[in-house]
Amino acid sequence: MEVLINEFREELDSFWKWEGLSSDEYERGEKYFKYEEFYYPNWNGLMQFADRAIEIIKTVEKSHALANLLLEVIAIDNENEITMEKCEQLLEIDAIRLLSEVAIKFPMYEARWQIAELIGRSDNDNCRRYLLDFVRDEHKYVQRRALISLSRIYPQKAEDISIEKLTDSDDYLRLVSIRILKELDSKYLPTAAKLLKNDTFKYVKEELELIKEDILNLGDAKGNFI
Repeated sequence: MEVLINEFREELDSFWKWEGLSSDEYERGEKYFKYEEFYYPNWNGLMQFADRAIEIIKTVEKSHALANLLLEVIAIDNENEITMEKCEQLLEIDAIRLLSEVAIKFPMYEARWQIAELIGRSDNDNCRRYLLDFVRDEHKYVQRRALISLSRIYPQKAEDISIEKLTDSDDYLRLVSIRILKELDSKYLPTAAKLLKNDTFKYVKEELELIKEDILNLGDAKGNFI
């Protein structure tokens, strides 16, 4: 195990050196990939390390060190999401729980949002508590993806949090919140419409136009909405 972890780490270090940036610089948004990640000369080798990590986490040992390395690959592979999808296909709930526990404090948000997505796809109540951490993440994109996942497996809680997020400063988080309330046929749609009545974000305004009929069907909200 130690040999694998060391070799995996060395391959990741080689990847960052090839890209010409550190993982910290990437996470802080100071620098971006110069090249698409899959152009890395030993991309297939890096993927093989990830595959081995998935297999070990699945069947042998719940290693936090290995989980951290796997999360780093998941972050790098954020455009195609191939590694995350392999986790979805191959990992049982205990292994997903391990990744979730490690991901909560993992520095790369590109990994955190994918784990939030993975939890939503797993449709397992045992992992939904991690989404309650992810919806409070420091990065708004992680919050949005976590809230969407929460709406799949814990709609009642997603409804409550969506109401709260309607006043958030992040435009797209407000958009996700009103869409979730619409999808859930929430009784709070009239309240949401009042809160967002003067919202200036284009897509929120468009969404409000689309839900007028839904609101009317829920009760007498027409006068306050228009």
